Amino acid sequence: MVKTLLRATLIALALPALADEPNSPSREPEVANDIRCYPIANIKNAIAGAGGRLIQLTPEQFQFARGLFVAAPPVSTALPPGDHALLGEIGDRTGLLFIDGDNACDAGPLPTPLRRMLLDVGAGKINHVGGGA
Repeated sequence: MVKTLLRATLIALALPALADEPNSPSREPEVANDIRCYPIANIKNAIAGAGGRLIQLTPEQFQFARGLFVAAPPVSTALPPGDHALLGEIGDRTGLLFIDGDNACDAGPLPTPLRRMLLDVGAGKINHVGGGA
């Protein structure tokens, strides 16, 4: 059972992001209220075993990630669990994990543009009007 759950997490990291797909304007966004959580020790071992790594997010990055979780399709009606988050990286795939006690809760794959923005938040980057993106 645990191996199946770990595979599901690794598959989530491996899936291409769907965030670039346009929403149909005539359709309400899908709403999600569930998130999968697994023992963090198992996640750490699985990611390390796949040659990946975990990156601790700063408090600012955590708040940014919470906003992404709530706003990105499928839209959530609740904040994600936990009080901090990690990025799980395997090769060029990145997944967002919210940490709640001894559990890592899988928020799914993170597209490259959002990963870059999350890293910019951690670096304290600020954009100014007229300064370009």
